[in-house]
Order: sequence, then structure tokens, then C-alpha cells
Amino acid sequence: MSEDERKCVRCGEPLPGMSKMTEEKVTAAEVEEFGWQGRPAVGEGMVTVAMCLQCQIVRSEDRKRPI
Repeated sequence: MSEDERKCVRCGEPLPGMSKMTEEKVTAAEVEEFGWQGRPAVGEGMVTVAMCLQCQIVRSEDRKRPI
């Protein structure tokens, strides 16, 4: 997949090419749990995935909620 064909790992919406705003660092466990594709990120166990800003916001809000 080329940079201009990137899609959000959560919602599947097309993403603008090369935008750093559409990259999110997540744990390797989260990548495995949801079957996302990404590339290794700096930091032990972290992976950079393509994720739209709306999904980044939703993910952040979900993580703030008590279990």
C-alpha cells in the first residue's frame, strides 16, 4: 500500500499522505488484539499505526473511562 492509499486502522477512512497527524503510537498488544497493521515505533512494545484524528480522539476518551 502506498502512502497515498493509507487508511485508518479503526474506521477504514482514507488518510492524507505523509501527515504526522494521522499516526498514533499504540502498544503491540493493542495491535495484536485488533489485528492492525503498523511499523515498530521508538519505545519498547510500541507500534505506529495509521489512525484518523477522530478515531484518535475516541480511543483517548475510551482509555479515560473507568473499567
